Order: sequence, then structure tokens, then C-alpha cells
Amino acid sequence: MNWDHIAERWSEYHLNARRRWSLLTAGDFEAIANDRARLVAKIGERYGIALEQAEAQLADWLGALREVSPFR
Repeated sequence: MNWDHIAERWSEYHLNARRRWSLLTAGDFEAIANDRARLVAKIGERYGIALEQAEAQLADWLGALREVSPFR
């Protein structure tokens, strides 16, 4: 899944992201808005992992979204 697609439809996709990263709060998602770098940073912060690991988790999530919705 392309991040630009996610960013344009953040109001739809952030709920899925909240299920994936349940340690992130509603306030976190509000602050993230649709900014990929902010999401990666917040995943790293809340889960105590390196940014590279957070980026890998995000890439896995995007890949899973593609599998569910291959034509989006």
C-alpha cells in the first residue's frame, strides 16, 4: 500500500493502525495526523524500539493492507 494513499484517507486507516499499535493513544494519533515520520517515531517511542524496527513494522502493516485490499 502506498503511504500517499493512506495519508489521503487517514481518517479511515488510523483506526486500523490503532488496532495494530494499541499502545498509541488517541492523542498520539491526533498528533500524528497523517505524517509517516511522526507515526514511525511514535511507534518507536511507545514500544521502546529503534526507528528502523518501527519502520519495519510499518512496512509490514502496509504490506498486510495490500494483501487485504490489492486493488486500492
